[in-house]
Amino acid sequence: MELQLDHYELLAERIVPVLIEEYDKNPFGDVLVGQAIDILRNWDYQMEKEGVAPTIWYYWFKTYRDYIWLDEWEHYGIRTNYTWGHNSLNKWQPPVEYTEYITREVPDLPWFDNISTTEIVENRTHVIQKSFIDAINKLKEEMGENVEEWTWGKINKLYVEHMAGIAEFSKGPYPLSGGFDTVNSWGIGTFGGGQGGV
Repeated sequence: MELQLDHYELLAERIVPVLIEEYDKNPFGDVLVGQAIDILRNWDYQMEKEGVAPTIWYYWFKTYRDYIWLDEWEHYGIRTNYTWGHNSLNKWQPPVEYTEYITREVPDLPWFDNISTTEIVENRTHVIQKSFIDAINKLKEEMGENVEEWTWGKINKLYVEHMAGIAEFSKGPYPLSGGFDTVNSWGIGTFGGGQGGV
């Protein structure tokens, strides 16, 4: 049972330290960005429904991943507004393992450059900074300026819809721990969109 309830976020464990290292080398953003970095710095990588760090991770990595890949996809006319296969993890982007690899090992890879900007050649540092600032601004817009209110359970929810769609017999939404890429994989997940359902 302990394994089934495991909501340790291994991908975050491997990528968040790169974000923090970039911030420590050259702090960026406003006070709210600094607060968010400190929350991630003290995170144990558990996707707890009461936690704020999982929400920051979710918003940032989703934005970061899109900022790496979508400029090329849109430039070449590749559809980017849907997924393929059996779940929403399969965006029209390389697998998250490749994103992890280039983030950790190849900071100057051309994929980091936004081909729609001609005045600068971006690298990993640029993408990390812009995506994190934009993710925090989106969180602020959607959940307010008080970071303590950004709990994962407000985002990651289970809604059990009645088989016939009768709302009165449906249950939820219930705040949940875990994520799409943890062993305990309920709710919105790292790359989902909307409430989880059964």
